[in-house]
Amino acid sequence: MHINGPEDLREITRGSEVEVTQLKPGKLQGSIRHIGIGNLGISVGQFSSEIRSKGPLHRENVVLGTHLASEGRALHWWEETRPGDVAIFPPMSTPMRSMAAVRTIW
Repeated sequence: MHINGPEDLREITRGSEVEVTQLKPGKLQGSIRHIGIGNLGISVGQFSSEIRSKGPLHRENVVLGTHLASEGRALHWWEETRPGDVAIFPPMSTPMRSMAAVRTIW
C-alpha cells in the first residue's frame, strides 16, 4: 500500500485505527505491507516525514514492534527508542508515538 499522506497511516498495522498527525510540512510518502500467515500478522512500513500517532494498534491481538531505523529521534511515551528496540502493545492499548522518518515493523 502506498502512503501519500497521514490518512494512509490509519491502518499502520492490520486492524488498527490510529490517528496520525504529520509534524513537519511537506509531502508524507512511503509504503506499508501487511502479510498474514494464519493468526500471525506482519506489517512492514517506511515513510518520509515525522509523524505522531495515537490509538490502539489492534483491538484484539498483542502487537510486537521493533524499531529498525530512523533519520532522527523516535519516541514512545516520551522515551527515546533506538534501532533494535522492541515494544509489546497489549490489545486496545493506546501507545503514543512520535517518530522521525522511519522504517519500522509494528
